[in-house]
Amino acid sequence: GKITITKQWILDRLEKGICEATGEKLTIEPRKPNTASLDRIDSSNPDYTPENCRIVTWQFNNMRGAYSDDEFIRVAKQLEKIKKKSISW
Repeated sequence: GKITITKQWILDRLEKGICEATGEKLTIEPRKPNTASLDRIDSSNPDYTPENCRIVTWQFNNMRGAYSDDEFIRVAKQLEKIKKKSISW
């Protein structure tokens, strides 16, 4: 794939310190759920371009995997419904 993001592009986002998907505070400490991670928004697109990349938490990147944000959110909402049902029983 094509790589057009730069070190400065990454540093600018790390400096903000916020996950671009969840709004959570980022860390650069290793092995933490909120450790900064480079995410390709469309994982079927092999390009590392500003349009296809963002800095997110490792946890979000790992959990979302190859799915789109919309699909990930749909499943998360479904899990929340199930959780609410099990609490009310």
